[in-house]
Amino acid sequence: MAALIAAISLAVTAWGTYKSALVADDQLKQSREEDENSQQAQASRFAAWVERDKLVIANRNLDPVGGYLFVSYGPKSSARPTVVTYVDLGIVPPCTAVRLPTEVIYARADVSSKYTGTGRRIAGLHFTTSDGQSWDRWNRKGGELTSTADVPPPQHSGANPDDRGLMDHKEAKISALAQCGGTK
Repeated sequence: MAALIAAISLAVTAWGTYKSALVADDQLKQSREEDENSQQAQASRFAAWVERDKLVIANRNLDPVGGYLFVSYGPKSSARPTVVTYVDLGIVPPCTAVRLPTEVIYARADVSSKYTGTGRRIAGLHFTTSDGQSWDRWNRKGGELTSTADVPPPQHSGANPDDRGLMDHKEAKISALAQCGGTK
């Protein structure tokens, strides 16, 4: 009889342990999803677009964001550019909008590309958020945001080694943004 009671007790304990493990696994999965959503939300608050002959970069995060612009060379009709080079933005301060003439960006791109002035356009944005996650936003994909492990190679920064990116350019017009932040 004691053996039967011990076996039932052991079975109940095993079932309880199994259920606890399922709950812990579910909590871990939920925590990962919340982390992913938080990272995506932070990345979605960093964007760039062209207004007339100026590029506008907006960082609506409460943290600074470092990034690069993708500048492509080649015919616009081509689905894939002939070549893409990177231009270092530098660190964009929190809650900030920056306006830069596109010609300044193209001049920096021409420094690191053998294709100067041939069908060039701003093709996208690569940046790293404060949590260390890197993201790409390509214009040809409708501004789609994708996480990436890629980092632009330093030889394609389009700047001198002691240059701190376009944020330090004399033509960079920096202004504060009224709407900023959100949950991290």
